[in-house]
Amino acid sequence: MTLEEIRLTALYKNNASFYDMIIDRYKGISNHENGFVIYFYEQQQIDYNSHEEFNFYNHKLARIDKSVKDIISINIENKLTTGIKDLTDLTSTLLANSELKAFDINSYRSEVSRIQKVMCDDNLYHVLNGLQMEISDLNRNLPKTSKPIITHKFFISGSSESSSNNFFTLDIPSELKRAPIMNGFIFPLEIHKEQCVIWTGSKPGPKMGGGARQLWKLSDDKWECVTSNSTWIS
Repeated sequence: MTLEEIRLTALYKNNASFYDMIIDRYKGISNHENGFVIYFYEQQQIDYNSHEEFNFYNHKLARIDKSVKDIISINIENKLTTGIKDLTDLTSTLLANSELKAFDINSYRSEVSRIQKVMCDDNLYHVLNGLQMEISDLNRNLPKTSKPIITHKFFISGSSESSSNNFFTLDIPSELKRAPIMNGFIFPLEIHKEQCVIWTGSKPGPKMGGGARQLWKLSDDKWECVTSNSTWIS
């Protein structure tokens, strides 16, 4: 199948402008002489509002808010600014001393340790560590979401006479547990709330290439890639 032919299908026309934008963006994939693959997936939309853990989220946010206020109260910016100034002055004095004695070295060591304790406040470390755990708790017990299911697969022929879908790894499970090593795209059949996840794979040749999982959002009539995480590399 050619790209022009797939663009005429009802499947493609639903989100043609988005698909076209991605395909045009990654010309290294779409212009491969041996062709490329386009998968389409769907994901069951389940109502998760009744998830019990959400009843505790106000309490979780309250703990996070308290930790943030504790960090602010430590006034770390002032301590760091003052600390680096004191360290700079102290060190400049040490290096400018043409007659360093044991007292000077020991005094310098003592002052550096004192300033270090002020700048690297132990209480700050514990509060930051606690804040990190409290924030991660928002993700810890989220409901399990359904896996994307591949529904359609198309091989787009390239310019090479040897263009063949056997050049790429096309076998993929019905559930998308991980992105396949491929030269191509995995597109959503539906775009939900002006955002979607896609997978891309660039395989210039055997045993070389890389893939990514990307979150795209539509903002002011313009699609933007919000996050891109590597899924495979060879």
